[in-house]
Amino acid sequence: RSDGYDRRLLLAGNHFGQSWSPDGQWLVFSSVGTLQIINLEGDSIRTFHGIQDLPLYSPDWSLDGEEILFSAPLTINGGVFKMSPDFLSVKRILNPQSNNGMYAKWSPDRSKIVYQKGNLSWESSEIFIIDTALVSEKRLTNDNKDDRHATWSSNGNMISWSSNVRIKIMNIDGTQQKQLDYGQYPCWTPDSKSIIYSNANQDVTKEVIWKIDIDGK
Repeated sequence: RSDGYDRRLLLAGNHFGQSWSPDGQWLVFSSVGTLQIINLEGDSIRTFHGIQDLPLYSPDWSLDGEEILFSAPLTINGGVFKMSPDFLSVKRILNPQSNNGMYAKWSPDRSKIVYQKGNLSWESSEIFIIDTALVSEKRLTNDNKDDRHATWSSNGNMISWSSNVRIKIMNIDGTQQKQLDYGQYPCWTPDSKSIIYSNANQDVTKEVIWKIDIDGK
């Protein structure tokens, strides 16, 4: 539950980057470089067997349920792809030869995506957004910090990301950047008032899940 109680194991193993279906009944995730979708009972799993043996990561299910974004990073044949949840329609939308963006996330209305990318002349990765027509790109961070794991708020007004292992938020035009806490892998609550993220526990003995209001209180 969202209060941290009644936890149960859904699937054992090394699985990453899970994203909810809009109806809250399914999860898409990356497992050993393949994408899988599992129901909340754990008794139904579907596997996307990939594209030319590319390792696939960071799936993101659109709010309307129509498409899933995912990345095949750090390879010339990879990039950012979108596919239908039934795995029948797959299309590359960011080609690393022209735009080496990766780990993309949908805006709530599916009109834009936010992602990170690097450059040999930069000290670290930065956050960008682009419209889904792939015409208008805007750079949101320019701070020579390790900016990654960007994700949209549920109302579409803000973006959260991890900057040098610190959770930060900003407007979608890059203004009013604010640090909330140390941590990584932020995601938003449905009311856009809080961030869920990963960080060390208070005695720094293990990694745990935290929740913080966007006002920092």
